[in-house]
Amino acid sequence: MKRIRHANATIADERHEQAFSLVELLVVLAILTIIMSMVVPAVTSLLSSTNLAQGGETVFDQIAVARQYASTRNITTEVRLIKINSVSNQGYSALQLWTSGTGGAMSPVGKMVYLPQAVAVSENTTALSRMLSFLTVSGSMAPGGAASNAPYISFSIRPSGAVSPVITGTDRSNLYLTVVPARLAGAATINLPPNYATIQINPDTGNALLIRP
Repeated sequence: MKRIRHANATIADERHEQAFSLVELLVVLAILTIIMSMVVPAVTSLLSSTNLAQGGETVFDQIAVARQYASTRNITTEVRLIKINSVSNQGYSALQLWTSGTGGAMSPVGKMVYLPQAVAVSENTTALSRMLSFLTVSGSMAPGGAASNAPYISFSIRPSGAVSPVITGTDRSNLYLTVVPARLAGAATINLPPNYATIQINPDTGNALLIRP
């Protein structure tokens, strides 16, 4: 008796032959898992390094703007380092420039500038941000209309470029701030992480130097 093979059965068999087996799918998933385990840390590290570089440039740029504003307007300009708890629970993650207006009242120069996500200026005054140990002007402010105030600490740049408060002796070389990952910004004692950005300020001219590893 001759066996009859219908066209529909042939098509179904071809589809079955082209399908992946369970073992093949498991092998593919295992390979993808291995690849992702290698790629994700690399991408995370790259993003962190990029954010730190941008954070350092942000601080550097704001100091340069403050110096230029003080010089061209012939008015002392204050640089405020602000701790924004909603962005980072540790370190200073925003900056804003202020000057004294009519009657001596302080008024902002432009909008508040935020550092990139997950980075901040370190609060470590003994190793990473020695400049903070010399700053005596501090207070709190409501950033961007926020309901609660955010603490800040500040220094000023005079029209001549000189930094206030005035630093003397060997401490003159310690006017620097370091941008680090926010999770490390509040550490009391810490060595430099693999990625960071340090901003060194000349106490006489207000010129800043950006240092990266």
